[in-house]
Amino acid sequence: MADLGPMRLARMIGMARAKYLCLLGRRFSAQEALALGIVHEVVPLAEMDARAQTLAQELLTIPFTALKHTKRQINNAFEKDSAALTSDLLQAQEDCLASPEHAAVMERYRAEQAER
Repeated sequence: MADLGPMRLARMIGMARAKYLCLLGRRFSAQEALALGIVHEVVPLAEMDARAQTLAQELLTIPFTALKHTKRQINNAFEKDSAALTSDLLQAQEDCLASPEHAAVMERYRAEQAER
């Protein structure tokens, strides 16, 4: 028994592929993981640190509040019904609109408009 891994894997790649990998204990290469959709990118080991830094920098450019809520919505996509997801969405929108990131964007926008 492999804890929660098989359930998560089935949601990621479908039941048939998850059964194939889990029931047979099949090991797979990085390229196979990419083809299965288990990972989204494969880079040579020598480039891994630089790529991780680049991804981290990209994430740092995204407003944290929006990033946090987006991740939460994706994580809950299969766990909650539509009504609960909609309620969560409305709360997330309120949180984003009240965030310091949104205030900063609006301040820049108003300054640009005033210059026109």
